[in-house]
Amino acid sequence: MEKMPIGLVFKRIHNKTVQNMNNWLKAEELTLSQMAVLEYILENEKTTLKAVEDKFKIQRSTAIGILKRLSSKGYIEYFADEKDKRCRIIRITEKAHMAADNMESCKKRMDALILKGMTEEEINALNRLLNKVLSNISGEE
Repeated sequence: MEKMPIGLVFKRIHNKTVQNMNNWLKAEELTLSQMAVLEYILENEKTTLKAVEDKFKIQRSTAIGILKRLSSKGYIEYFADEKDKRCRIIRITEKAHMAADNMESCKKRMDALILKGMTEEEINALNRLLNKVLSNISGEE
């Protein structure tokens, strides 16, 4: 295999991951981005648009688009906050709870594909190195 710049390798890995996950999530009519937001809302019931923006570090318009699609597909619903009528609370529907197992299965399937043929030692080393890379590019120590 040819030697590529590390950033390009990460980009290709990302693209293939998104492609595979989107294909596997078709049964739920979800994309990887929608799944990530939906999982966050499942873990943080009755959350807000602002919380979604902050968690995923995305623009308000992007968050609104993802949430609108999740709402139109029946995964979430909105209601006004009793304390502040300007604020809309996001709530999970039963359909989202039913899709949770398939979403978890897709993540495990992706992990298995990524780690195929690796020893426990290699997996631990990969984890350590990837976390170091993430720390380096995030400016975190």
